[in-house]
Parts: sequence; structure tokens; C-alpha cells
Amino acid sequence: MVPPSLFGTRAFVGVLVVAFSYYFAAFGALPVVSLWLQETTGLGPTATSVVLALQVVVFFLVSALLSDRLHRPAPSLVLGGATVLIGLGCAAAVLVLAAPGWPALLPMLVITGFGAGIVSPVFPAVAIAAVPPSYGGTAGAAANSSRQLGLALGIALCGTIYRGHGQDTTGGVVQTLLCCAALAMASGLVAAHLLRRPRQQNRSDQPNQADRSDQSRQPSQPDHT
Repeated sequence: MVPPSLFGTRAFVGVLVVAFSYYFAAFGALPVVSLWLQETTGLGPTATSVVLALQVVVFFLVSALLSDRLHRPAPSLVLGGATVLIGLGCAAAVLVLAAPGWPALLPMLVITGFGAGIVSPVFPAVAIAAVPPSYGGTAGAAANSSRQLGLALGIALCGTIYRGHGQDTTGGVVQTLLCCAALAMASGLVAAHLLRRPRQQNRSDQPNQADRSDQSRQPSQPDHT
């Protein structure tokens, strides 16, 4: 069980927001996209799998090639920025309205795979570092549970939105991905704020208390005028 006190840690809550939203937005709509490709564009199951595999390939390449460098910048920039990037990738689904076919989904698959590949290797370490060492394992498990919850709710909600459009399957897949885009971009901004480290006051800008004390002790010069 996660101690309630951990939810008072801004960085920990920020990681939970990222974990939930990036899995929701990047992967929750894939079953809907698969249905649309087969029902509307006429792709078979094998061809549909090949198209969707592009996202997985990008995901693994980014994670493998960039994971060592992703721990250096501030977590607010990496996790928040990558989640917003996933949202922008989902928003690229509007291209389907102009050209209803599988090529119109390629930008969405590439961008979301790229963003998810940035988030995935970073958020567990940030979650563990955000809490006391004795709760590191708990924080990592909570972040992973938040990710799985995002996927489960994402599949359910995206399917509901898609089926709600009836015969307008193209409009349904676009609205589904736009909802994912809104969630990811909003969550990315919120997480970036929560993960931002508080600014420390610059000591050089503060008056030196010791100097002020010494000055107050010095006798005033007599006025000879």
C-alpha cells in the first residue's frame, strides 16, 4: 500500500500523472486504430500489424539509443516535454480527414513512439528518486500501476468514443485521438510544473547579515562642520 504521505511529494505526483497519461494517449487508442484500419481502409490483420509495428520500432530505437542521455536534463523537461510531444503526435491524426488511409497515420505512430520512448526509461528512476530511500520500491510499483491503469482506462474510453460515432468510423478515430492529444498535452504541462525544482534564493542577492551587523556597530564619525 502506498503511504498517503507520498502524495504530498510534488515530484512523485508528477511522475504518476506522466505514467498514467503517456500510456493512455500513446497506446490506449491502438485497438481503435486497428479496427479502423481493417473496417474502413480494408487492410488485413497482417498488414494492420505491420503498420502499427512502426510505433513499437520507434519506441525501442529511441529507448535504446537515447536512454543514457535522458537522465541528464531536468525531469520536468524530459517527462513533461515528451508527454506533450505524445499529445502533438495524437493530434497529427487530423491528417486522416484529408486522406483516409493508413499512410495518414504514420506521423502519429512515429511521434507517439518517439515520445513514449523518451518517457519509458526515465520515469521509474524519477519516481524512486522523489521519495525517501525506504519507499523507493513502493514508488516504482505505484508508477508502474499508474501506467497500467492509464492503458486499461484508455482502451475502454477510446473504444466508447469510437463506437459512439456509429458508421462514421473516420470521424470516430479522429475524435478518439484528439481526446488522447488533449489529455497528454494537459498532463504534460501539469507534470512539468509538479516536477520543477523549487528555485533557491540566490545568496549573492541577499544582504550579508554579518556585514550589516558590523556596520551597525561602527561608531558614527563626528561632524566637524
